[in-house]
Amino acid sequence: VRRGVGRGDLVPIMAARCAETIVAILAVLRTGAAYLPLNPREPPLRLSRILADASRSPFRRVQPVLVPAGSAAPDSAIDCLHVALGDVVPPDSPPDTARTENDAAYVIYTSGSTGSPKGVVVEHRSIANYLLWARGQYAAGPVDFALHTTPAVDLTLTSIFLPLITGGRVRIFGEEGDGGEIPIIDVFRADDVDAVKLTPAHLQLIAQVPGRARRIRTLILGGEDLKSATVRGVLDRFPANTRIFNEYGPTEATVGCMIHEYNATRDQWASVPIGKPIANTSIYLVNESNQPVPEGVIGEICIGGAGVARGYLTQTDESADKFVANPFAGGARLYRSGDLGRWSRGARLEYLGRRDEQTKIRGVRVEAAEVQAAIRQHAGVTDSVVIVAERGARRDVEFCELCGIPSNHPDVQFDTRGVCSLCVAFDRFREQAQRYFRTPDDFAALAAAMEKGNSGQYDCLALFSGGKDSTYMLYKLVETGLKPLAFTLDNGHISEGAKANIARAVADLGIDHTYGSTPHMPEIFADSLARYSNVCNGCFKTIYTLSVNLAREHDIGHIVTGLSRGQIFETRLHDLFRFRIFDSATI
Repeated sequence: VRRGVGRGDLVPIMAARCAETIVAILAVLRTGAAYLPLNPREPPLRLSRILADASRSPFRRVQPVLVPAGSAAPDSAIDCLHVALGDVVPPDSPPDTARTENDAAYVIYTSGSTGSPKGVVVEHRSIANYLLWARGQYAAGPVDFALHTTPAVDLTLTSIFLPLITGGRVRIFGEEGDGGEIPIIDVFRADDVDAVKLTPAHLQLIAQVPGRARRIRTLILGGEDLKSATVRGVLDRFPANTRIFNEYGPTEATVGCMIHEYNATRDQWASVPIGKPIANTSIYLVNESNQPVPEGVIGEICIGGAGVARGYLTQTDESADKFVANPFAGGARLYRSGDLGRWSRGARLEYLGRRDEQTKIRGVRVEAAEVQAAIRQHAGVTDSVVIVAERGARRDVEFCELCGIPSNHPDVQFDTRGVCSLCVAFDRFREQAQRYFRTPDDFAALAAAMEKGNSGQYDCLALFSGGKDSTYMLYKLVETGLKPLAFTLDNGHISEGAKANIARAVADLGIDHTYGSTPHMPEIFADSLARYSNVCNGCFKTIYTLSVNLAREHDIGHIVTGLSRGQIFETRLHDLFRFRIFDSATI
């Protein structure tokens, strides 16, 4: 206050993990200014670039830099104010600062896709909305939290502010644990807090440490994809009633915007869902045309509501690209996260990675473009490409234990048994599906009836398009001992490749084949487009009209098609099953 700091200013803090840092944060907020936490362990050049970028911002001024006792100043030429608790003298009266919910509360820098870090400006209304929600979600009363990571990332805001607004305690773990260990191990061994917020990478470290916690009863995971196996690996290290939450949220959406409480019985997929939106938050999944996608379809996660940040500090073009008008709520804004997700049953959201080169390393956001830009500055380097690879991790494609589908297929997840989501879904409807599609034994009985009732040259008429399904069907008919007449509709657009396959298969099987056509295909296509918005209905009607006439001409009693019931009704069958409609005649 004596330095004149107040509303409209941005105050950087060399945010070491110590009590002075907490005091400095609260002091800046009391003046009405916003704070900018800097990680003192980051390279001096990066810190200088962040300060230089902040100095170009719309804030009135960006100084002094608050330096907790024992920390080094980022640059000797920068105006610094050292913070030592013993030297703090309160002003004669508390600062009387007018501020609004739209004033900036803090700026946190993240890795930038343009090659330089970018600062996210978060307003008071956004952090207040998150903290008030978190108080109801995580704290029934005073709750003690462990602060064990740098305050320069928004993961720690929960650990700093939530205990303070509930009357709890912030237990600070220093920059390095006993014997040089990573602090999260000390947190686990000390076991003197109620709650810990951490990344999945931290959880994996805990799994390797002997012992069992007794007091820690709440774990809040965030920062990267949470694997179910990671959670199961530590369940026996905590009390049986420990609550484990998967909290999703980019810095631009203020700490966390979605939540899912882990349930060992229910959560059997490889990754734990990221759940449902928090209070005053809207989540949309959109395709490349910005249209909402239905359940089960992958889309980009877009976030609206009270948590959406103001934007990036100096990067106006990137702000305009990422912070857009919300087409689903007039007058509101939307943050396009670049994350991919999919709504599952029960309106829970699954996280499915990124649409770009951004990645998370131990919960810290890293843009490959920023690393590439730094490498290219070297005089001996003309170009660079950065590829993310986990050291020692297996990156082989795995295959479903039942159907063999690969794990890199975009539309499947694997459960803890190594079984894909398609097989799990089929298991729910196996009995009904088999009644609907029938079995090979049913077909063998039908084939026997065809042969017995045959009075002509052919046992059946086979609709043969030359594709893989109808080719398989035709070979199975011959393998069963039937004598089919193969029929193909030439609608004027059949490919030369299909024609070549038709000729090859017919010759290989030694069966008769005929093409059928009509001069009215253009009119049929036009009518089908007008009535059904596709040409498939018109084609199929033409096929069965011509084939029925051909079957009557040759006294054939059965027509077999490679176009399965599942394909004819592929857009409807799953939904009908979900609504418990299983009767074949009804369908």
